[in-house]
Amino acid sequence: MVSCPKPNPESILTILDKFQLDPKETVYVGDSNVDLLTATSAGVLFAYASWDNYDDSINYDFLLKEPKDLKKLFLRSK
Repeated sequence: MVSCPKPNPESILTILDKFQLDPKETVYVGDSNVDLLTATSAGVLFAYASWDNYDDSINYDFLLKEPKDLKKLFLRSK
């Protein structure tokens, strides 16, 4: 359990530490500016799940236009 809500990066940093993950190889999927801020604060990549409400003010590393794009993102990493 974490004590600070998003956009505080505590939740992501806790997982990175617990599983010894490299932030540069970790992707956080979200659908809002708060999610972007959370990912940025944790130093991880951000995949924007835009299928419900695209917002052109959100900067992203990966654009997910529909849920099946998640599979493409995972296959890309192999």
